[in-house]
Amino acid sequence: MAQILCLSSQVAKGHVGNSAGVFTLQRLGHDVMAVPTTFLSHHPGHGKPAARTADPAFLEEILLSLESRGWLANCDAVLTGYLAHAEQADVIARALGRMRKANPALLYLCDPILGDEDTGLYVPDAIATAMKQLADKADILTPNPFELDHLTGRTAATLEETRAAAQALTRSHVLATSAPCEETGKTSTLLVSGPRAWRAVTPLHENVPKGTGDLMSALFLGHYLRERSGTKALARASHAAARIIGESEGADELLLIENQQALLAEHPAYPAEELKP
Repeated sequence: MAQILCLSSQVAKGHVGNSAGVFTLQRLGHDVMAVPTTFLSHHPGHGKPAARTADPAFLEEILLSLESRGWLANCDAVLTGYLAHAEQADVIARALGRMRKANPALLYLCDPILGDEDTGLYVPDAIATAMKQLADKADILTPNPFELDHLTGRTAATLEETRAAAQALTRSHVLATSAPCEETGKTSTLLVSGPRAWRAVTPLHENVPKGTGDLMSALFLGHYLRERSGTKALARASHAAARIIGESEGADELLLIENQQALLAEHPAYPAEELKP
């Protein structure tokens, strides 16, 4: 069991942000401290939600309170997702610095939530700039194609371009989600670790709810902390995500609770295939 600090959006109804990631990590046997960067009644895809951003000063107060009791020093990993204010990145960066001083082995996964190909950038420019600051500190990055383009300034329209862009980030692991896939009716997730790369190919589903990226980031981190193997984590996370996304096709929300057994991915059906150099 790992101790994880998870900072992202939270909704009262549905499964996006922390409301997807925290349950996933807990179901995988980890202990999670969940800190919302913003709290919403529901995902904006359902219409305008009631929402309240965690003021950066209050966010720092929360983290300092947790730290003063020794709980952050004992963390094995940090996961960050959606930011609602650019200064939240500064608060998180300072906390990361203190946590890494206490535990040099701390693992940090940054899900750089910036936008998507069908919507473009859906955060203000100041947040997009601040997200790059956190991405530079990450051990693991989990961008979609739009976010990979934005972080690197490179086109990622093919698998080869995606691999090159991911390598340009020079992180220990880059998990490129929704990567280009030549197989009809399929999608792929690409894991790049230094000069090596692997992919897992899964069924493509068109009409799926929001939160799939949050789910995949939590799955990869959760399985990585259990396995300490990027390829095993890729296979297990891809299997679990594919199963839950498939079962949720056409639904308003991810059917996470109904299909929670799939999170364990005990017999992954989508192996991590190593790509040629």
